[in-house]
Amino acid sequence: MTDSQLEQALSECADVVTWTYYPAHLTMEQAQARVVRAQESAAAGISARYVLERNGTAVGTAGLKNSDDAPEIFYALLPAGRGQGTATAAVNSLTAWALSAGAPYVALWTQIGNHASERVAERTGFRCADVRRADAGTAIPAEAGNFPGPRLWTRFPG
Repeated sequence: MTDSQLEQALSECADVVTWTYYPAHLTMEQAQARVVRAQESAAAGISARYVLERNGTAVGTAGLKNSDDAPEIFYALLPAGRGQGTATAAVNSLTAWALSAGAPYVALWTQIGNHASERVAERTGFRCADVRRADAGTAIPAEAGNFPGPRLWTRFPG
């Protein structure tokens, strides 16, 4: 699978579109343009995006984006990459690298109700920074493009 094909496959995955900012139903041209933008952002030092593989097969992407205070981790997985520790391994690796490079902390955003990503955050040592929202109650169902709200998780050195 090429990088563009992976982008297109992620855009066809309902869970990815529901829980992330991935646009739905990318054409191949749009997917290729997305890959080019990711490469340009990497060259400019804005972000770094990596393809995640499982047994030699591309199953998703993960990366770091520079923000004002600290780097932010992002990831998206196809169903074939889930439930096997792929996201956890990627988040651990990216976090360790960013902290060893001197980041004051690392941020990870989830959408309220995305329990799988919240478990990844917890397993990788992140703590929910928005206690008010974390204590607000149970999951709120999300619809594609209509997020119930973000939840910030942070991990500090040590």
